[in-house]
Amino acid sequence: MNFPSPTDPPARHVIPNAAARRFFLPLCSCKAVGLRSEESLFLFSFASHLVRAMNFPSPTDPPARHVIPNAAARRFFLPLCSCKAVGLRSEESLFLFSFPNLQISDHFYDSLPLTSAMTIVVWNCKMALSRKRQHLYNLRPDIAVIPECSQNCLKLCMEDGLEGRWFGDNPRKGLGVLVANPLHIVRAGKPRGRWVVPIEITGGPGDFRLIAVWTMPVQGSHVSSYIGQLYEAIVNNPQWFTGKPTIVCGDFNSNKFWDHVRKINNHSAVVKALEKRRLASAYHHFFSESQGQETQPTYYFWHHKNRPYHIDYVFLPQQWASQIKTVELGSHAAWSKLSDHVPLFVDVTVSPF
Repeated sequence: MNFPSPTDPPARHVIPNAAARRFFLPLCSCKAVGLRSEESLFLFSFASHLVRAMNFPSPTDPPARHVIPNAAARRFFLPLCSCKAVGLRSEESLFLFSFPNLQISDHFYDSLPLTSAMTIVVWNCKMALSRKRQHLYNLRPDIAVIPECSQNCLKLCMEDGLEGRWFGDNPRKGLGVLVANPLHIVRAGKPRGRWVVPIEITGGPGDFRLIAVWTMPVQGSHVSSYIGQLYEAIVNNPQWFTGKPTIVCGDFNSNKFWDHVRKINNHSAVVKALEKRRLASAYHHFFSESQGQETQPTYYFWHHKNRPYHIDYVFLPQQWASQIKTVELGSHAAWSKLSDHVPLFVDVTVSPF
């Protein structure tokens, strides 16, 4: 890592959240700096010239004045000190640096490669999110698409410090979308069908578009029901796939396994349409599996372990696929008492665009 002053290895300068909470939070509460307690705190002590460069107060001021959130740390420090190198996920770490003799130029930060880690979670919570939301928070999503949540439950998440939007015709059961700082929902477009919703997001490595999905029956139309309405939304809205990167994710309620049930506008047609628009399924790319041949399910019919299906998806821009750090799915044992779906978790490192 070539740090100029400390002689210990980088791992000696990293402590996990649990220790940080015990030793630092009594002095520096998350609430005082506008962070949720589930998020990591990054505490830095700099020489005076470095403090001036970052507009921090004097290092002798109270510790709370020296805390910055994950987003800033990811942008400036993770390119130099990767969590992978010390065996930690960036969401779980607190980095404490003390460089009393560090010399830094005025253009130091301008020269850093500004990458951003983004965690996307899709989880159909099967209602009652209010008593389940801590399980979601433990995944530390930057973006969460939550089908089958109530409007009131989403409001509770917003009171917890997340930004969100809810869509539906039944206040007890709709489609929720949550984003964490520094991401910000600029606007949400009119839902197409039940439910395909375009959402404009800023605050990341660049502005991008999220298409949140929860496909449901459409009364009187087999062709438009479930995956059919997603296909129609994709082909009828070309503007969604121009001008900025687009993510399409959610509960598709679909798999290539059922293509024979509908001859047109089926799952394979949707995949082909998204691939034509230069999007790739994060799960299938990461695990090198084919559509319809998934080895890890996202849904268990009636919660039964012997009735597994893969019906939840995250489609990313193809140029992001090589930057996927990990794709994980919750286990039946850990999640089956909470929902018939398990979370689909995608962690990707994105360069500025």
